Amino acid sequence: MKTAKFAAAAALIALTAAPVAAQAAPTAMSAATSANRIGAETGAESDLKGSNILFALIAAAAIIGVIILVASNNDDNNNPTSP
Repeated sequence: MKTAKFAAAAALIALTAAPVAAQAAPTAMSAATSANRIGAETGAESDLKGSNILFALIAAAAIIGVIILVASNNDDNNNPTSP
């Protein structure tokens, strides 16, 4: 019983300490690449520009459609919802 508890405690400590130790450990590449990180140059503007007005119109139409569907009462049975 004591061996199982000791093994469980050792595993808990190892699993807890491993990410901390890995994060704190310096690597050979970290010093070399940290100064060389530069964004790539772009040649022109993106061709994937969208129209914000079109998106707003579609969103407004969807909202209005949902409101109309919720507000419309096409229930031929005028029964109460609870018996």
